[in-house]
Amino acid sequence: MGFILVLFIDSMNRMNKITQEIYGAREHGSDHTQSGVPPPPPAQHGLVGGESRSEIQSRRFYAQRNSYLCGFTLFLTYVLNRTYSLVFELLAIKEQIQLKNKDAGLEKLDAGSDNEYASLKAELKESEEKIAALKKQGGSLSKDYDSLDASSTTKRRA
Repeated sequence: MGFILVLFIDSMNRMNKITQEIYGAREHGSDHTQSGVPPPPPAQHGLVGGESRSEIQSRRFYAQRNSYLCGFTLFLTYVLNRTYSLVFELLAIKEQIQLKNKDAGLEKLDAGSDNEYASLKAELKESEEKIAALKKQGGSLSKDYDSLDASSTTKRRA
């Protein structure tokens, strides 16, 4: 990022230097018309310090292009850094929310467990009583069956 910043500053300096050369050439050309001195011949009219106007314009174009590219790259670097930091913040917040949801779920179970525990314990006690009653019934029915079976076998033998 620092290297790109140096390139951006350099391209801005070059662009300003070339722009000043162009304005200097215009002022130099306008001095000829104001002072009454005839303009240079057509072959030399496009020359400014040994360079033609098209060369200066092409250098200006390259300087502008470089400044736009470096500026856009700096902007995108900032955007990427900001996006990167936002993504990590989002992940951290999601983790915190998940931890809070787990903790809230455990607290909910703890808070509701006293009531649920008492009701489940009552249901268990009722079920155990029913099982004990059914065992008694089963035992008495088994005795009745055995007594009936014993009496029917004795009748058959007799």
